[in-house]
Amino acid sequence: MVIANPPYIKPQQYAKLSPEVKDWEDKQALVGTYHKNQKSERKRPDGLDFYREILSRALPFLKQPEDEESRGSIEQRLPALVFEFGADQGKAMTRLITRYPVGQYQLHKDLSNKDRWVEIFL
Repeated sequence: MVIANPPYIKPQQYAKLSPEVKDWEDKQALVGTYHKNQKSERKRPDGLDFYREILSRALPFLKQPEDEESRGSIEQRLPALVFEFGADQGKAMTRLITRYPVGQYQLHKDLSNKDRWVEIFL
């Protein structure tokens, strides 16, 4: 199982963050885009670069259940991956997940009723 809360703020949103956030956290811990000195074919301005990287690298190492019967329903099994993401990134996260060979996924809402985290099942 992989549980991750990587940087997910879009570069254009960083300037608008409150001083309480910007002055406390390092920019690299907040912005979800590879920085100038980092190279990757997965670099995009949507704040989801690290999720693309985790999905592409982790999925080959995660074990799928042997057969359909042992998989059970979502309620009966543990997810392979759990991610938190930005309050405005639910649709983008859904599009991203469906590009990878996963079984099912389930989005969860925060107290403001916005999609904020996801469980991904193999």
